[in-house]
Amino acid sequence: MRAWMRAGKRQASATAGTSGGLGHGWLRLILVLLVVGPVAAQQPYYYAGGQRYTLIPSDTFVGVEADSPADAVALPGRVGAQGLQVDTAHSSISSKSPIAILAVPGGMALGGGTNAATIAGVTGVRQVLPTYGRAGYVLVATADLVTNFSHALSAAERAALAARYGIQFVAPLGNYAPFGYLCRIASGDANVTVGVAAAIHENEQVTFSAPNFAGRVEVRGVRQAASRLTPNDTLFPDQWHLNSTGQNGALPDTDVNGPEAWNISIGSRNITICVIDTGIEFRHPDLTAPGKAVQGFDADDNDNDPSPNGAGEEHGTAVCGVATAAQNNGLGVSGIAPECRLMPIRLIAAGFTDQGAANAFTFAADNGADVISNSWGPVDGLGIPQPMPDIIRAGLDYAADQGRGGLGCVVLFAAGNGNESTDLDGFASYPKVINVGACNDQGVRSFYSDFGATLDVSAPSNGGVTTGITTTDQVGGNGYAGGDYTNDFGGTSSACPLAAGVAALVLSVDPQLTRVELQNLLQSTAQKIDPAGGNYDANGHSDLYGFGKVDAFAACSAAESGLGVPVTFSVSTINGTTGGKPTDATNPVAVTYTLRNRVRQVAVWDGSPVTVNADPGSLVAFPNLSNGSGTAQRWIINQPSSRWCRAAPLRWPRRTP
Repeated sequence: MRAWMRAGKRQASATAGTSGGLGHGWLRLILVLLVVGPVAAQQPYYYAGGQRYTLIPSDTFVGVEADSPADAVALPGRVGAQGLQVDTAHSSISSKSPIAILAVPGGMALGGGTNAATIAGVTGVRQVLPTYGRAGYVLVATADLVTNFSHALSAAERAALAARYGIQFVAPLGNYAPFGYLCRIASGDANVTVGVAAAIHENEQVTFSAPNFAGRVEVRGVRQAASRLTPNDTLFPDQWHLNSTGQNGALPDTDVNGPEAWNISIGSRNITICVIDTGIEFRHPDLTAPGKAVQGFDADDNDNDPSPNGAGEEHGTAVCGVATAAQNNGLGVSGIAPECRLMPIRLIAAGFTDQGAANAFTFAADNGADVISNSWGPVDGLGIPQPMPDIIRAGLDYAADQGRGGLGCVVLFAAGNGNESTDLDGFASYPKVINVGACNDQGVRSFYSDFGATLDVSAPSNGGVTTGITTTDQVGGNGYAGGDYTNDFGGTSSACPLAAGVAALVLSVDPQLTRVELQNLLQSTAQKIDPAGGNYDANGHSDLYGFGKVDAFAACSAAESGLGVPVTFSVSTINGTTGGKPTDATNPVAVTYTLRNRVRQVAVWDGSPVTVNADPGSLVAFPNLSNGSGTAQRWIINQPSSRWCRAAPLRWPRRTP
C-alpha cells in the first residue's frame, strides 16, 4: 500500500497557501497515485470502489523482490556497484522483508527499462516488480492479489478459478471480507498480477479484486524554523493546545479546554485508543504507565512488536503522546486522554500492503480498540479523486460496524496538509470516518489544512506563531529533536490524535455511545471559531472548520448529561387546521428538525403520533396551526424527560463552558 504521513512538524514562517514549509510533522502517507480517465488498451489498470484507474510507470522508484531480507538490505550497495545511484534516504528497505523500493533517477520510466534491466542482473534479485507512480508516489505490484467473492467458494470452484487464472489460494482474508482470499500468481511472476486482478474483477462474481500493492513512506518537506486540573508534567506549560494562556504568542483559549474536561474525566483504563502509524515506542517513559499499553501489532512484518525499526519512525510516537501520554508523573507532557489505554499498530513504516492496512483495522476491532486514530492519507495536490482500496474499506467497515460489540469503533483520519479539498480523499471523506482538520494558536485555520464539505471537525495544531505541538519523541537520537520530547510537531497529523483523545474522554464518561452518536456529540459541541471568516451554514457547518474546533469540556459535559444521544419524542396535532382544512394524511403539517446535523422534516397530522429522533441542541420548528378561533400552537408532545425542552419551538440545551 502506498501512503505518506499527515504530520506537520516545524513551521515558522511559511506563507499562507504554500506547502513548501512542511517538515517531518507533515509526514504524509501516500496511498494512491491515480490517474483517472479513459484507459488505452495497452495501459495497465486496476479497480477501486468499482471504478477503473490507469497506472503509469514510476519515474522515481523501482520495486524489487530480493531472494531474502538480507539481500534486500544489501541492494543499495550492490546496485551502486553497477553504476546506478540509489537514494537511500527515500528508499524503503526493511530487514524483515524481501521487498524493497529503491529510489533511483528515472525509476521504472527510464528509457526502455534501463534501470530495471540493470537491477535485474544484480546478485540476490529474484525479480524487478512493476512499479507505478510519479515523483514521490508509488504503487508496487507483487505476485499477490486480494479478492473477495460474492459467495462462499467450494473447493471445486477454487480449483477451477486457480486453473483459469493461474493463481493459488494462499489464505482467507478474515472477518472483514468473509469470502475473500489472499491469492498469489502461481508462477510468481509479478508482471501479470495487475492484469489477472482486473480480469477477475471483470469476469467473476466479486465485491473486489485488486493487486495487493506494496508501497513506501516518506517525509515531506523540510524542517522549519473555571476550576482547572493542572498536571505536574514538566512540559505541560508549553502545551498550549491543551491549555492556552497566551504562552509563546498563542492567543488565550485557542485550546481544547483540556484542564476543564479533566475535572470530569482524565480517561479510563476501560477505553483504548489505537494509533495506526509508523513504529511506536510504547516503552517511552510517558507511555509506559502500569496498564497503559495493550498488545499491539506490526502489520508490516506480521508480528506482535510494533516498535520502531531504527530511525525515521518517530512520527507514531509523537502522535501517541498527543492522544494519551501519562499525566502527573512529573515527566514531560500530558496527553488529552492520559488514563486511556494505548494500542500501537505499526503500518506505515518501511512499506506496507493494502491487505496489511485491512489487517490493522481488523486487529484493532478484534482486540478491543474503542477509538482508532490515523494520521495518514492519500497524497495531496493531484486534484483528482483518490479512492480507498476496496480491501481497506472492508477492514475499516468491519471496525466501524462490528467493533465495540456492535457499537462501532470510532475511526478518525487526518484531513490532509495540501490546502485543498479533502472531499477528494477517499479515506478522510469516507462517511464512517471523522475527518479532522487543523486550526492554529491564533484561532483560525492552519494554512495547510485541507477543507471541504466532508470535513467534520478541527483541532489545534501548528501553523500559527508558536513552534508547534509539544509531545513525546522517539527516545534518544532517532527522534525529531534528539531527546525524549519535541516541541514542534504539527499538521493534521497532530490534530487527528487530539480529536481522537477527546473522543476517548467522551467514551470514558459514556461508554455506551455508538460510533454515530459520538460523532454527532463532537460536532454538536464543537466551538464555532472564526465566526467572521468561517462561513458557517444553517446547519452549523463550515468548509474550513467542519462543525468547529473540538471542545473536550463541552463534549464531556454533554456526555455526562446524556445530551449526546439523539432525543426521542412523539408528536401529533390536536384538532389543528391549515388553510381551513383539518390536518390529516392528505393535509399534513411539517415538523422541521435536525438529525446528524442535517435538516429533516416529518409529516404530522391529528391523532397519529409520529416518533422523531432529533439532535440535542437542534431547533425543532412546529408550524402555527388554527384552532378555529385564532392561531395557536396545538400539539401533543411526549418526551422522556422535561429537561429536553423549554418551550415551543423546542430547543434542547447544550452545556458549554
